[in-house]
Amino acid sequence: MPSTASPPPPVPGPIPCPDAHTRPFWQAAARGVLSLPRCGCDPQLLYPPPPRCPRCLDETFEWVELSGRGRLWSWTEIAVPWFPGAPVPSVVAQVAPDEQAGLLLLAADPLGRVRS
Repeated sequence: MPSTASPPPPVPGPIPCPDAHTRPFWQAAARGVLSLPRCGCDPQLLYPPPPRCPRCLDETFEWVELSGRGRLWSWTEIAVPWFPGAPVPSVVAQVAPDEQAGLLLLAADPLGRVRS
């Protein structure tokens, strides 16, 4: 006898689990903005967002909105779903933001909007 059960719904993609240290990062990301913390003791941006400054151990940060512009160091196009239901192809890129030389960010772009 054939099964009348419906197929299971697609599994959602990875869902961030913000904590007190990363919540501003994820709130900005939800608005389509890249924002990183900076401590008052040092002009360097910190990524990933830490619980405290690695230099002075202060837990208070200024959050800086980045322009979204930078230098593309490397990228790859993924042709298979990297989680169930992920769109393909998708792009993963390593980018140095204009705001800070030497800082490399890893960005996943499942919609293929990375532009050089």
